[in-house]
Amino acid sequence: MSDIPVFFLHGLVYAGLLFLVSSGLTLVFGIMNVLNLAHAAFYMLGAYFSYSLLAATGNFWLSLIVCPSLLFLVGAAVERFLLRRVHVY
Repeated sequence: MSDIPVFFLHGLVYAGLLFLVSSGLTLVFGIMNVLNLAHAAFYMLGAYFSYSLLAATGNFWLSLIVCPSLLFLVGAAVERFLLRRVHVY
């Protein structure tokens, strides 16, 4: 009987993650009329970094703090060094 709240919370968290990814893809496609799959690629990269750090250290909270910061730096570097050369402002 105590597993039902855990399953419910797991479903809510998974639904929230899917909502974030799909809303980001929808906003980018709706505004720019370009299907940008880099959004999903960064989501996958964040999951890979999180899992790798969690497996290496065993500390969930460290992974929860370090990986978004690391992905922010990776995203900023990609935008600064790769995308600014492509976009015409």
